[in-house]
Amino acid sequence: MCGIAGLINFNESYVDAIKQSLFHRGPDAQTQCQYKNLNLIHTRLSIQDVKHGDQPFVIGHYVIIFNGEIYNHLELRKKL
Repeated sequence: MCGIAGLINFNESYVDAIKQSLFHRGPDAQTQCQYKNLNLIHTRLSIQDVKHGDQPFVIGHYVIIFNGEIYNHLELRKKL
């Protein structure tokens, strides 16, 4: 199971503590995204699409951290 956390107006020591507390949930990858007073943390347990599942997903100024599976992704991709 992956881990997700978000902090607003955070102290840097909190970020490190939360990353450590989430590590057991996602030992395969650990990433964070910081913008002004927002920090998003994601730890990943790779199950499917190990190669292309790095997070966060960033397109322009949109950032998404997602924990789940989209089983009809091939069908959805055709519509995009």
